Amino acid sequence: MFEGIHTTGFHNHKALNTRHKIIRTHNIEHQYYRNLARSEKNLFRKFFFLSESVKLKRYEKSLPDGTVIAAISENDKIHYSKYGYDAYYIPAFHPFNAVMSREGTGEYILYHGDLSVYDNERSVRYLIDNLYKHLPIPLIIAGKDPSKGLKRAINGNQNIKLIENPSSDKLSDLIINAHINLLHSFQSSGMKIKLLYSLFLGRHCIAHQNVIANSGLDDLCYRWETEDQLIEKVKYLLDKPFKKAESEKRKKKLNDNFSNRKNTARLLGLVKLN
Repeated sequence: MFEGIHTTGFHNHKALNTRHKIIRTHNIEHQYYRNLARSEKNLFRKFFFLSESVKLKRYEKSLPDGTVIAAISENDKIHYSKYGYDAYYIPAFHPFNAVMSREGTGEYILYHGDLSVYDNERSVRYLIDNLYKHLPIPLIIAGKDPSKGLKRAINGNQNIKLIENPSSDKLSDLIINAHINLLHSFQSSGMKIKLLYSLFLGRHCIAHQNVIANSGLDDLCYRWETEDQLIEKVKYLLDKPFKKAESEKRKKKLNDNFSNRKNTARLLGLVKLN
């Protein structure tokens, strides 16, 4: 099993001739890199991402005959099927055996992500510019390796707190205790694992359309696309406790579609097909 397109350089090696070979795709990679290039300000990194995008688009079309794709989303499955590959949708794996969302209310809104990725930095800056003045409760930003510029932007706002490089346990605790987990992205490729973290652990989840696109989880989130919709959803949920019925709805949906046990069986089924 090749974990991502980037690991497939020896896909055709003679030592693997008798092996079943499955590629687990996490994105439509050339689209992902193209979108990174659009977001990037550094010219060197922009050129690098564009170059990678061109190479990946060419490479994705020329994988060997018999390639089996285990796609992480329905959209990715459709994309790779166009190239003639045997593509199957296997939902994302994750660390959770059960929904652990707590009933009641929290005292802050949380945005979390890898802040060294410029798309996530852009999201934080967008939230600072468009949401900050409407917040009666704190906004916590948690994530890996924020830039100096992002730190300055966050520290200049009294009601926003940065938690830099939280441990896994600390991040889980932040997600669990937030009143709202707020998700945003400027691109819709792949499956956002932080969406699963928010739904398995957190209370209310407000997710931008790009985050929940093709996830099948739209009905578990409060969807938004515009600034006005975001503000409306936040104000609506501020005094709204998270209830048991909402947790039960998540359990049914996530246990049906994002059970690690069921999806492992599906993955093993691809081996038997070959």
